Amino acid sequence: MFQIGATILASFVVILGILIAWLATVPTESEEEFCRMAEAAPGKEEEFRSTNQTAFVVGHTGGTGSALVEELVNRNIFQKVVLIGRRKLDKYEEEKYNMLEQKIVDFEKLEDYADEFKGHSVGFVCLGAAKGSVGKGQVEAECTDMGFQKLSIFRPGLILAQQAKRNSRVLVALLTPIIYFKPTLMSVPAETIGKAMVNTVLDPSEEAVKIIDNKGIHLVASGKECKK
Repeated sequence: MFQIGATILASFVVILGILIAWLATVPTESEEEFCRMAEAAPGKEEEFRSTNQTAFVVGHTGGTGSALVEELVNRNIFQKVVLIGRRKLDKYEEEKYNMLEQKIVDFEKLEDYADEFKGHSVGFVCLGAAKGSVGKGQVEAECTDMGFQKLSIFRPGLILAQQAKRNSRVLVALLTPIIYFKPTLMSVPAETIGKAMVNTVLDPSEEAVKIIDNKGIHLVASGKECKK
């Protein structure tokens, strides 16, 4: 029994090693541009801050949205950030978060709250498509058709967040070897996504619509030590 278990484990390790080696050779588009964005963003914070811009965030109660809000507060590049959601969170009433303003909306009647989205230069949306609802690809297509001056679409792999649901925690446990040996391959911490989103604002892509995949998110968030 022990020999059988050891053989299965050894086979799994070999297959895992082959999978990691193969996936690691799959190129990520725009790696040079992603590193440029990462390296340039920190040096543009003061200039951006002087423009007194405002932003809104939708989805701030989730793992990624919460991490993004912390990044925005810590870097303090916006004059004001409006959090738009179904409910207020008490933690954002603390003095640390005095740059934040919370607005309550009914997402079933968003047309009644159009004014809450007006007057901002940047909008962050941290909402994924729920299983069984509209497809993620369709959401991206509809956002692209809206004609934003700049649109960055983030496509993370497995999101590692403290607020992860039970099924996500199980998946993380199963993928721990891959996450350990190749952290940029299939997963990304919510904090990394938040940092990448802010860096993209500071030094946006030259393209009107930019798709940023999982490895790209890691690169854009890496700062001056970006390694392709």
